[in-house]
Amino acid sequence: MSGRVRLLRSLALTLILWTAAAAVPAHEVRPALFEIRRSTNSQCEILWKQPVAGELAVRLVPRLSAGWLDAPPASESRAPGHRALRWLRADCPLEPLEAQSLAVEGLDATLTDVLVRVDFGDGRRLQHILRPGDAPLALAGTSVARTAGATPGSGAYFRLGVVHILEGVDHLAFVLALVLLVGLRARLVTAVTGFTVAHSFTLGATALGLLRPWPAFIEMLVALSILFVAAEALRARGAAPGTLTQRWPELAALGFGLLHGFAFAGALSEIGLPRDETLLAILLFNLGVEAGQLVFIAAVLAVSLAVLRVNFRLPPRMAELPAYVIGACAGFWTIERALVVFA
Repeated sequence: MSGRVRLLRSLALTLILWTAAAAVPAHEVRPALFEIRRSTNSQCEILWKQPVAGELAVRLVPRLSAGWLDAPPASESRAPGHRALRWLRADCPLEPLEAQSLAVEGLDATLTDVLVRVDFGDGRRLQHILRPGDAPLALAGTSVARTAGATPGSGAYFRLGVVHILEGVDHLAFVLALVLLVGLRARLVTAVTGFTVAHSFTLGATALGLLRPWPAFIEMLVALSILFVAAEALRARGAAPGTLTQRWPELAALGFGLLHGFAFAGALSEIGLPRDETLLAILLFNLGVEAGQLVFIAAVLAVSLAVLRVNFRLPPRMAELPAYVIGACAGFWTIERALVVFA
């Protein structure tokens, strides 16, 4: 096996230890949604939707500066993946709405992002991502006038895709295991391309409602895919390629990319899509996922090349540790998610 691959495996040790320390459970990082829809007759429907895990939900409380959300919601609903609250206001003048700012109590203590959508009812719309640590969002100061052919705030879906992949520890673990399996070779490009094509297909089909997978089962299969590729990376070390996956890693990337696309679509499914910009939102979200993935791979390769310039050696067996850590984390995730599926 080439020195480049050994160095890459040694580098992966650092990245995987970061992964394990960051979040071994690796639950999907899903955004919350805050939406205001104002009708032409000055009525407002306000929706707050936040992710939950079973019966557990982080305490997040949306606050409008005018106190419109201080009253109990008109309705509350729960689904396996989220909790939704709705407020209805019969009197919703434009100027008081514009003058308000939005804050989310408890957001700073989480990793949750909030997608904010506001339809002012006069052709203007706001789309923005509120992240932990951000100041309260001024609705008027962030709104964008809608003109012919414009896509106000559509970049929010691109940013959401980037954040979603970079905070999705399990997806990054799969990409890293794939890099370990293929190595610093030209075939890495085709493997990553196959993964991209596959997850783009299932992400789009799921977000459009053409496919409706069982989310808990998909998450378990995603964990299994990481475990499988980590095991193949270990088996390929120091031996001639024997299995189909070792000979054609592109096939594994293509097949497992379909599973990961279902999981990527979970974020969009939870928050919904804008009614008249559905395809654009899906495209931008997918491009964001791809951009985040390429940033991660570029970081791995950049550090690998930097390490090549240093006369640094690890014991031979240490080079296997990254794949073992990936496999151990993936095994834990598989068991954890299987308990959800079969409970």
